[in-house]
Amino acid sequence: MKKKEDIKGLIKALNKGPNVRRDILNALVKIGSPAVEPLTNALKDEDWEVRIAAKEALGRIRDPKAVEPLIKSLNDENRDVRIAAAEALGRIRDPKAVEPLIKSLKDKDRDVRRAAKEALGRIRDPKAVEPLIKSLKDKDRDVRRAAKEALGRIRDPKAVEPLIKSLKDKDRDVRRAAVETLGRIGSPAVEPLTNALKDEDWEVRIAAKEALGRIRDPKAVELLIKSLNDKDWEVRIAAKEALGRIRDPKAVELLIKSLKLIKSLNDEDPRVRIAAAEALGRIREPKAVEPLIKSLKDKDRDVRRAAKEALGRIGSPAVEPLIKSLNDKDWEVRIAAAEALGRIGSPAVEPLIKSLNDENRDVRIAAAETLGRIRDPKAVEPLIKSLNDKDWEVRIAAAEALGRIRDPKAVEPLIKSLNDKDWEVRIAATETLGRIGSPAVEPLIKSLKDEDPRVRRAAAEALGRIGSPAVEPLTNALKDEDWEVRIAAKEALGRIRDPKAVEPLIKSLKDEDPRVRRAATETLGRIRDPKAVEPLIKSLKDEDPRVRIAATEALGRIRDPKAVEPLIKSLKDEDPRVRIAATETLGRIRDPKAVEPLIKSLNDKDRDVRIAATEALGRIRDPKAVEPLIKSSIQKTEEYISSPPVDRVEELIRQLKNEDPSVRRRAERELSRIGDPRAIRALRGPRW
Repeated sequence: MKKKEDIKGLIKALNKGPNVRRDILNALVKIGSPAVEPLTNALKDEDWEVRIAAKEALGRIRDPKAVEPLIKSLNDENRDVRIAAAEALGRIRDPKAVEPLIKSLKDKDRDVRRAAKEALGRIRDPKAVEPLIKSLKDKDRDVRRAAKEALGRIRDPKAVEPLIKSLKDKDRDVRRAAVETLGRIGSPAVEPLTNALKDEDWEVRIAAKEALGRIRDPKAVELLIKSLNDKDWEVRIAAKEALGRIRDPKAVELLIKSLKLIKSLNDEDPRVRIAAAEALGRIREPKAVEPLIKSLKDKDRDVRRAAKEALGRIGSPAVEPLIKSLNDKDWEVRIAAAEALGRIGSPAVEPLIKSLNDENRDVRIAAAETLGRIRDPKAVEPLIKSLNDKDWEVRIAAAEALGRIRDPKAVEPLIKSLNDKDWEVRIAATETLGRIGSPAVEPLIKSLKDEDPRVRRAAAEALGRIGSPAVEPLTNALKDEDWEVRIAAKEALGRIRDPKAVEPLIKSLKDEDPRVRRAATETLGRIRDPKAVEPLIKSLKDEDPRVRIAATEALGRIRDPKAVEPLIKSLKDEDPRVRIAATETLGRIRDPKAVEPLIKSLNDKDRDVRIAATEALGRIRDPKAVEPLIKSSIQKTEEYISSPPVDRVEELIRQLKNEDPSVRRRAERELSRIGDPRAIRALRGPRW
């Protein structure tokens, strides 16, 4: 069969360099089961690179038919081939591979032994425990470490004793791996882990503490408490974190001592104080409240943050001392106390209401924000008064807090705030009214006429949150003189998805501003009303390519068969971005009529269109596409061989700065699939 011949052609090209090999492997994995037989035959290829690539593809396809041939490859003369075979069997996870992989634990090559151990760890068959235990004596440290990790995955108590012996291994990395593995096994490992707390290497001691914290066995408390005086600060932190996880009250007294700022070098390290505060918060012991409140004055802000969060976790016993702290002369302590009270809830409401009159504006802001989190109706009247605070940021905090509580009594005062002299306060009031709902519709409609477009935009968005009652004013806002308001109204209508908005939005497809037309097409796509299909089809001929792209994507959301023929015509659009969007949309609609035109797009002059066509045909899954897809893969391979490939990563990084958001989105999607470090850096950093 020609199909088999084409697959064989792809396999033969596996030795043409890493870039080509990666693309061919992806193509073979997409082909799936039909590629298994030719790939198993390729396991006997004279070229070792082809044999390795074949194993990788079989491992990714995960077809049980590949298990037997891969088992035979564990005896291949080339060590890289044996490694690839073990890794592939680990991916497939078939129990038939366990015995052969156990034999590979005696392979003369250390990397083969390591790969076999990792594969056994993935399969998790208890039969592998004894052989893996024997491997703990392997002469190579990486092999010993791999054996420990595999045992940790299998989690068999039989591994505890040999792992205990490994805690005395001369290599610290092996000892650390043993400790982590014992932590996964659980309670049977507590005693050896407590002994590891005395290891000469500080990293092993830390690993032991972390493992004990994971197991959470009270038997470890005494030894962990002793470790609070360890000479190494990182060990002390690990001990505190472990005690915090175990939550044993016996640990409290010694943890409290760690919070006192004395001259001892151990206690002067802020990282140790942070760990102690976090541990006390987990234990939730009332005796820790006073020392934690003192830590609200710590010179290190991260210590103060940790103390505040710990007090919030402790709860009711911390309320009275925190209330007193609201009168502390240090305003930062007052803020921290207010935020800690917010975590506790209702018992803190009255003192927080008093703090709305604090002389320091930051304390008043913190009190308002905290009352908003607690959401107690008793706070509504005091927060309404704070809408008239002399500081605009306090007024914003009060408005936002009222928005969280959502009490109708706040509507009238918030309506007055729509006339606040500060535009940011007006926006906060507008957004809050949107959260309150129906009672706020009329005042928000008035805000659509505010002199500041930012306020009008916020009003439109707030009306969008309210829903159906807001449809009529929002449709009127589609005629606003400011294009940003018109866009905000469209987006809000898209959120509501009310059919009454469809007709006005269709009219907006003729707006003079292309940004508004694009917003209208996107909104119609969200509403998904069949009445929008014909107008959106007309928008496929809009003069602005971004509108055409938006129309294409909107039709993809509605998925009406009437759109298929017009979208097929868009495959010939002069702009490659439109062709890509049309290709992707046809892939989503999955109509068989699109198969032939998409096959033609495999030869498009633009590389991204060809990729999109390949993916679209993959979604439709029509057998007619198999032959052209194979030919396209082979042609691509030949192009790679005949000429050096363009650096696709650099090209995509440049596209991240394109003014068109659809181009940026596609570049982001493709870069996210690439493992190149440059792609990762570009996606993490600022883009535009």
